[in-house]
Amino acid sequence: MPKRAALGVTICVISSLLSSSALAQDRKSTDAAIDAMRENSSISRNDKQRIRDWIERAIDELAATPEGKQALEGTAFCHMCKSQSRHPRNDPAFRTEFLTQVASVAAAQFADPDVDPNVAASLARILLDENATEAIPGLIAGLACKVDAARYLSARGIIGQQAAIAADSEQFSKVIKALQTAGVSETSSIVSSRIYRALAFPGQATDVLDAYLAIFDKRLTKRRTSNISDGAETEAFFYFSETETLGSLNQEQKTKLVTRVAVFFRLDAERFNNELLDFVEIDNVERSLVQAELLLKTATNASDGGNITKLLEKQGRSGMDLVPLEAAKWVGNAETKSQGPLNAAPWNVPVGAP
Repeated sequence: MPKRAALGVTICVISSLLSSSALAQDRKSTDAAIDAMRENSSISRNDKQRIRDWIERAIDELAATPEGKQALEGTAFCHMCKSQSRHPRNDPAFRTEFLTQVASVAAAQFADPDVDPNVAASLARILLDENATEAIPGLIAGLACKVDAARYLSARGIIGQQAAIAADSEQFSKVIKALQTAGVSETSSIVSSRIYRALAFPGQATDVLDAYLAIFDKRLTKRRTSNISDGAETEAFFYFSETETLGSLNQEQKTKLVTRVAVFFRLDAERFNNELLDFVEIDNVERSLVQAELLLKTATNASDGGNITKLLEKQGRSGMDLVPLEAAKWVGNAETKSQGPLNAAPWNVPVGAP
């Protein structure tokens, strides 16, 4: 190796070692500061900054970890934070402030377009696992993070905090707006599924319906041009097919819901009649069809619609060519001019649910 190249490698190694050493020294100092305040019943402004410094230095260490060790270090980082928030000597005031600062730092990280994926995922994991109201602002911010795992974990965290969120009208509105924005732009099927689940606030169907409809409309635009089913809507159909949930909607709201569900239903029926589907998509489509049909039956109380659920139970994939025919018994067929119960008032779904 040329002397100049060798010298460059040596300098890089020394710089790396010095950087690691400095990080370790910084953390020892902040560890001591944290330990000195954890039993305090009130947290001063300076103490709040010290807590934030500890979190940010721990993140710096995680971000500096070689790529091959990131998953392991992310776990260690989560454990380190949890050991602070759950320390047996903690006064409630310290725990509250520690989690508040984690959420604040996480929100800043989530907003960074260059955030390290492991850092984002680890912070979201902490907010989820701590399951505390102080985490909610961070979870809201996590829904807009560029990292799929952070968005997924943040949506799960919101599910765990639904009761606390619903109890605060201002926060509830903020969360629903954030979920709608995230759902409309989401490209990951598994994250979309969790967003639908996060919107499923018990007893709040009238307040969350518009968010669902906005996400439905965006995803239907894509489905109409590229009819591939990822099954995410099953979570939404499950929520609205519950008798109490559906019963809380007025007729106008029910009609808006059924109009969208009918299109998903028709698209899924057409998609199922494709011999090239893989096992995962077959499962997605079957679940979606069954749950959507239950919703339609619950909403309309119709006895003259199709019965895809029964057909799938009896024939499964062997009856795939009959599935669109059963769907047409609900939504009608534009070619044959036949109509189903959804084409009549008050639903007025266009024939064929285009």
